[in-house]
Amino acid sequence: MCGIAGWFLTGKVTEAQSKEIHKIATKLFVETQSRGTDAAGFSYINAHGKLVTVKAPMAAVKMVQEKKWMDLVKNLPTSIIMHTRAATTGLPI
Repeated sequence: MCGIAGWFLTGKVTEAQSKEIHKIATKLFVETQSRGTDAAGFSYINAHGKLVTVKAPMAAVKMVQEKKWMDLVKNLPTSIIMHTRAATTGLPI
């Protein structure tokens, strides 16, 4: 019982497009929590080519209010994967 979503962008994105993509992605991330609210996370490759992973034992609706998610609108990655989890076995995260 997990939810997985993401995006892949090609080409240049304007500031207005970046805000709209972030808004849509936020809604998508929150909607995936219907598949699990015990933990959420996202991973992306930053502008320096490093993999960044953010995860916590919280629902996506709370994670999208966190600074690390909100900061993505300023430096929108070209690809990202988002995940929500229902702890059916083991620890929530």
